[in-house]
Amino acid sequence: MDSISGDENIDRLLHRLSGLADREMRHFSAPDLSVDVEKQRVQQKSLEQRHVASSDLLRLILTTAGQGVDLGAADKRLWEVRFAYKSQECLIFYGKAGLRLRGVVAEDVDTAYELLVDEIDDRLTKAITSVMESGVQPLIDLKLRTNDAIVVNQHARYLSMFEYFRDLLQEMQLSELKFENREPTNSPLDGMVASAFGKIFATRAKEEKISHLAIATIAAYFSMLEHRFVLLGAFRDDILSHDFSLTTVLGAGWREKFQFAFGGLPREKRAVHFADLEYLAQTYRNPLLHGGGGGAIDGLVVQWLPNFRSVVSARGKITDKYMLWTSAVSVIEAEDILLRINSLETWMTELPGYAWVKAGLAVDFEETSLTEYARHLADGTFEWFVDGSSQQFDRVLNFE
Repeated sequence: MDSISGDENIDRLLHRLSGLADREMRHFSAPDLSVDVEKQRVQQKSLEQRHVASSDLLRLILTTAGQGVDLGAADKRLWEVRFAYKSQECLIFYGKAGLRLRGVVAEDVDTAYELLVDEIDDRLTKAITSVMESGVQPLIDLKLRTNDAIVVNQHARYLSMFEYFRDLLQEMQLSELKFENREPTNSPLDGMVASAFGKIFATRAKEEKISHLAIATIAAYFSMLEHRFVLLGAFRDDILSHDFSLTTVLGAGWREKFQFAFGGLPREKRAVHFADLEYLAQTYRNPLLHGGGGGAIDGLVVQWLPNFRSVVSARGKITDKYMLWTSAVSVIEAEDILLRINSLETWMTELPGYAWVKAGLAVDFEETSLTEYARHLADGTFEWFVDGSSQQFDRVLNFE
């Protein structure tokens, strides 16, 4: 195949696009722009979110292999494309609600067969899949080698999940003494027995709930941190000279991501916080969320002499954690988890770059953007930069 563009990857993309015309896009044709689709009786459908994620490619396919006409932006619409499918006039537009497909209903066609919107959707899905795999993916891989990519900011989603469980856990801790302030019953003896059993079962139920919430808090916290660390890495002082692979960082564990985010800080400013995270991981997260790792909670019992048994625990210690009667996380341990997490949050939320993450702004790892971040951090205008970028982001979301 002769080169069209002089670039092998571009040529591969163009070849895949041209091949669609005789396969997935064979029933698509140029539209009759004299027909105003908006004023006709139409059938419409919202396309799936996966099409929204690849909307740029969809637009390209429609205007090349589909012979569509790109009408550009319109009121509250990012773009519109007109085309025909099996001689019926159609319109696809990208608006606030996502991608919508509209097609004129032919007067002489039975309503059961008026417009095959599901068939159009299926054809477009196959076309996108075909071009993405062998035409677009090589171009994506090329960009990723130079970290020329944007990480979508999902911090608020992770943060809300973490804060939900943490706040419930804190409320449980604060309400711990409520069980001590119950009114006595009329019968002293009955009251004492009922009160004793009531306190036992109430305390047991509360401890179990605290344990569950503590485990959920730990899980949600580390999930959030892994995403936060990637975002914060763009704002480290030495990011422009730091040798890294964004795809490798994304696939790494929390320790590597911590180093990516804070490796530019002096060791004394990050060591104690890394130690806290390591402690939370080794003491709580790993044994509670990853199968126990051979800890006492697994209930391993050894008969070390005939008729003599012991629960295997940390060397030189005894434990009752294997007992079903006890909670996986005690009240004291839950308090320990909260104290360490609160300390970590106080530190991290005051670091340079966190304002950008908190604002929900996407982080661009392309060199020009990294340079801009560094410049505003250095000259003290970062807060102003975040505010301006947030306003611009809002305008984009509102299609202004």
